[in-house]
This record gives sequence, structure tokens and C-alpha cells, in this order.
Amino acid sequence: MDSINSPQVQGFQYKIGFSREEFNKISGKEFGESEIENLLSKNGFEYKKVIVEEALRESIPICMDAVYKNPSAMRIDAPKAFSCSSLISYLYTEAGVWMPSLSVDKYIFGTLVSKEDLKFGDLVFSNTGNGKIWYKTVEWMEGTEVPEGVDHVGMYLGESKIIHATKKYGGVLVESLNDFDKTSKIVGWRRVADIKEERYVVNVPDNKADLRKKEDLIGVLGVDK
Repeated sequence: MDSINSPQVQGFQYKIGFSREEFNKISGKEFGESEIENLLSKNGFEYKKVIVEEALRESIPICMDAVYKNPSAMRIDAPKAFSCSSLISYLYTEAGVWMPSLSVDKYIFGTLVSKEDLKFGDLVFSNTGNGKIWYKTVEWMEGTEVPEGVDHVGMYLGESKIIHATKKYGGVLVESLNDFDKTSKIVGWRRVADIKEERYVVNVPDNKADLRKKEDLIGVLGVDK
């Protein structure tokens, strides 16, 4: 088990993310980066531009002192407490990437990769044999069968290491894939983002809760052109 120094953290803010390409596809118009940024600023949205990989790496230390809590609500408990799945959602939300909440839904949501093709940021799924094992998706492509069963997820860090939130150790830790596989049967690997992509991460204030989907926010901003 490895340790990573943890900086001081702030409370969670609701965030959504999108790339310039997604903005233009959803709006049906062609916006340049400066135009998108002007629209965000003019409408009072705080935002930052990130590279997915860099944002993931910056967020990992923030999570290292977190305790294990299941069920947990990312927007209430993060970054002080996580389930395995909410940890992954938190890391990727900070990188401007959305995904479904449950580990079994993440499993179907992601793109299949082999162990030999694993890259930093890929997700590692397992069947621990303990507690509730999910054999069907719940929200994403509801009812899709997952015969291998999934109840746990972590994120690959490279060099045969994984970060995950685990009940066994009571919190977030980094450990080797070999040690992980001894206690949790790995059933698959998935990729959920292009980690080299640049994305906008936008803070959505409480008084604009109706814009908590990128399609809704872009729909509102896109009418200005």
C-alpha cells in the first residue's frame, strides 16, 4: 500500500464538463474557444480548461485521506468519504467527464480494453464475492446482463498499480494489481475518456440547478449565436 500526500481540500461544487467539439455538436453551431469562454463568463459561470490526465493526477492526492462509506453521495460526502464508485465519479467529474453512478453501469458505459492495453485512467472492475453483486445494469442501458458480476471498481495508475476506495482497508488506497487481484476477482477493464483531451469544467451554482446537464447548459448558451 502506497501513500500520497494530501493537500487541504474544499467543499464540493456541482460541475459539468464538455469539449469544444461537444459544445458545437450539441449547439448545432460553430463556436471557437474564445467564444465559448466569453459565453460562460458573460452568463456568470466559473470554469476552467483542463487536460483530462492532468486533472485526474491533480485530484488523486485530494482523495487519499478519505474514509470508505457505502452508500455515499459524491456531492455530499466527497472528498472526505467515498464508495468505490463515487471515488471514480469524483475524479472524472474534476476532469470534466461524466459517467453513470454505479460500478456495474460504469462497466457497460466504458469501452472494452485488454489488460495489455491498459493506460493511466482506465477503470478496473471486479467481483469481490462479498455483499451485493450486480448482474444487470440499473440506470445505464437498464437491464443489460452482466453474467460475470460486478460490485467494485478502481482506476489504473500505471506501473501495475490501482487506486480504489475499499471497505477492507476503510478508505482510499493505492495498491498493486497483484495484491488487488488476490482479494477481488478482476472481471474486466474499461476506458471512459481520451485522457489527452482538453475539456471545460463548469461550476453550476445552486440557483441554476436546471442546467446540471451539459445539453441543457449548452442549449441555453448556444442561442447567443
